[in-house]
Amino acid sequence: FMVRENRELGFGIGDVVSTTDYLIENECSLEEFKEKHPNIPVVCYINSTAEIKANCDICCTSSNAIEVVKSLNAPKVLFVPDTYLGKYVQTKLNNVEVITFNGFCPTHLRIRVDEISNARKNYPNAPILIHPECHHDVVKLADFVGSTKEIMEFAKKSDKKQFIIATEKGVVDRLNRDSKNLGWGKEFILIDENIICPSMKMNSLEKIYDTLLNEKNEITIADDILLNAQKCIKKMLDLEKVLCYNLSAIITHVECFERSAFKKCPLFKLCGGKTKEEKIMPVVSMKQLLEAGVHFGH
Repeated sequence: FMVRENRELGFGIGDVVSTTDYLIENECSLEEFKEKHPNIPVVCYINSTAEIKANCDICCTSSNAIEVVKSLNAPKVLFVPDTYLGKYVQTKLNNVEVITFNGFCPTHLRIRVDEISNARKNYPNAPILIHPECHHDVVKLADFVGSTKEIMEFAKKSDKKQFIIATEKGVVDRLNRDSKNLGWGKEFILIDENIICPSMKMNSLEKIYDTLLNEKNEITIADDILLNAQKCIKKMLDLEKVLCYNLSAIITHVECFERSAFKKCPLFKLCGGKTKEEKIMPVVSMKQLLEAGVHFGH
């Protein structure tokens, strides 16, 4: 059982691909796209509809798209619907051809090269953080490219005090709020005040509360679509489990159990400065482990 706070609400990028119908923005449907490129695994963006997910092998987010595509171990991968995110993924992987659907995020595509150039001139000391769904000519000019979560983490950890943010306005609003409330002393500048997602802004806490309270706008999904869409999502979630390691399990294989020795281990930092005896063992990604200097033998 699902409810939706606004029956008319879509999600820009998720609305540019259909399973069988032609759309003005594209020359073919997902079905025809797959027929044109047979026997190739299909990755879809998380914001795609349930029907799209039901016709794909696995879904992804902007944060894990590279790892998802890589996990398929295929020389070619179909990527829907965002051509810019898909082609960005291809630049980060060797020997993988990412064949993209001709879709895009209308909000991110409004960010232009000249805006990045002007920001560089006006704020020469401010790193420019750009979302990978922007046009590839824009992405090339970034100091850092990452998903919403990755942009926020980078900005939080950076020693810089001023940043240019090239993604949806809500990210900048959140960063500036956190900076003020948490005492970061940092300033976050939106690349263009018009970079606002109209679909996201159709949501409100009041509407969500009313929908949940009164169980309005029930959505019914056909059983076959629901089952196959769940498989698509589950494959991504299962992959996330594989990519994450519980430090308590890893440490049982590391010869540094004594308190003094453990403090010299790169895992110590990832444990927040706590020792094994204190049972503070967070789940971290393989990327974090490698960055911390943890190396694994065969």
